[in-house]
Parts: sequence; structure tokens; C-alpha cells
Amino acid sequence: EIKNRKIDRPLRILEIGAGGGLVSLLLRRLVAIDSYSIIDLDFVVPFGFLMSAHADPEATIALPGEDLHGDPMVRYFTPDQAALSDQSMDICINVTSFQEMNKKIVAGYFDLMARTLAPGGLFLCVNRSEKNGDNGQDVMRFDDYPWPNSGFETLLDEEDLVTRASRYDFPIRRRLTRTPPA
Repeated sequence: EIKNRKIDRPLRILEIGAGGGLVSLLLRRLVAIDSYSIIDLDFVVPFGFLMSAHADPEATIALPGEDLHGDPMVRYFTPDQAALSDQSMDICINVTSFQEMNKKIVAGYFDLMARTLAPGGLFLCVNRSEKNGDNGQDVMRFDDYPWPNSGFETLLDEEDLVTRASRYDFPIRRRLTRTPPA
């Protein structure tokens, strides 16, 4: 069903914890993007900005707090500056950063995702099945994330078999959910 879905307009995407911005660079080459919002830690944003600006010099990129005339293609936010409108995103993505956060922060991002996704919007989460807490943090388990259960449809829920066959000693899980349609 997903591969046959026609995209009839440019997408609005939110990525939480984009790091160097590689997912954004890939998606901007594959699909039409209206806007790509990235939330990341203040010390990571400059690295993502430099990667994006170097790989795509034509893209307009706004840093946290920067007010550009017009709408930039990519807008970076720090976690405390992410002022996003309700139902303003078509896709929300998190790849391997929830596992690095504590449960309270992850719950806040799940609330943000549920609030900002438009009806029929997609949420892709790719993280370790389990990560032992560092420095006294809780163990983070993929299945224990605060997955929404009010009408969200799970389209994909699987272990990544490539990482299982690799040198890594931890499995990676992928889950794709869709918000209820309008």
C-alpha cells in the first residue's frame, strides 16, 4: 500500500536528532520537499548545517533563531526552540537517537510527533531494540517507547536483519506508523 501511494504535493518533514543531516540530504534528492525541519542539540546543529550547505549549496538553510525571508528548504531547531504548528508535518523521522535519550525526553518527542503530524502522516522510528543506560540512565527499550495507540496504524514493525548479520551485537528495530486519516 505504501509503495503505491501517490505523492501529489511536496512533503513537509520533521526529523528529530538528524546528526549530520544525511537522511535529509537523501530524501531531498528522492522526493519533492516543501520543508524539512530538524531538531537537534545545539552543539550538533553546526555540523549538520555544514554537511547540508556543502552537499546542497542551492538549499536555503535557517539556523535556530534565524529569520530568513521566504520559507527556507531546511530549518534547524534546538529542542527548546522547536515551535511547530499542529498538523504541520507529513512525515516525522527518528533514526538512532531516541536510544541516546532518557524516557522523559523521548515521551516529549512522541507528544510533539503526535501533535505535529497531519492526518494520514507517517512516523518512522529506527533505533536499537535495547540500549543499556549510560551514567545511571534507564535502559532504553524500543518496545517501551510511548507508542501512540489512539488510531495510529502500524504499517511496518521489524528487526533490521542487516545489523543482525553484521559485527554489531545489538539488533536495530524499524517501525512505521500512520496517523488516523482525516
